[in-house]
Parts: sequence; structure tokens; C-alpha cells
Amino acid sequence: MRLVRRNFLVGAIVLGTAATTYFLRPTRRLVSQFRIMFGAETEKLAAAQQFLADYRQRVNDGSADPSGHAVALAFLMSTNFVEHREQGAELTYDVLYDPYDQPCANVLSANYAPPGEHA
Repeated sequence: MRLVRRNFLVGAIVLGTAATTYFLRPTRRLVSQFRIMFGAETEKLAAAQQFLADYRQRVNDGSADPSGHAVALAFLMSTNFVEHREQGAELTYDVLYDPYDQPCANVLSANYAPPGEHA
């Protein structure tokens, strides 16, 4: 009887570990893809950390795609990363971009143009 209980406990631990690994894998992959695309220094910024937390929540809810291109597009549309990278402005993030909430907004071009671009 004792051997059966031990086997059951070991099986439960193994299944619990496998299930946890299976469900956490997309969010781990999300962070590593972000780091590859935008760099470790960008990942450490507070705005990027908040974006990753919000996007991770959407992935866990099943309403966001954890693939690399979806993460990149969401980050670019939700932050001022282009201005941050090109002009050294502080990276800002307010809310996760959702095309259903703001279907006509073009966040990538809004409020940014290099000097002399539209002169």
C-alpha cells in the first residue's frame, strides 16, 4: 500500500511539473524573443517591463499571439521605440495597442518626424 502511495505522489509531481512547464513555455519564449529583437538593454527599461507584463497577461488569457512577429508589432505600436532608438527619448508605454480600440491610429508615425522631414 505504501509503495502505491509513493508512486502516486511521484506521478502527481511529475505531471504537475510537466503541466506547469507546458503552460509557462509561451511566456518564457515571449521574453526571449523580445530580448533577441530589441536587446537586453531595452528589456531592462521600466516601460518594456510593463509592456511585457501586460502582453504576458494577454497571452495567458489566450487573446494575444506569443509569436515573435506579433510581440514586435505590439511593442512598436504600443511604445515610442523608434523615437527612443533614433533620438534618445525616454521609452514610454501607456497601454497595450489594440486595433479594435483604436482602429485608425497609426502610432508608429504619430508625433514623430525627423527635423526637416515635413518642411
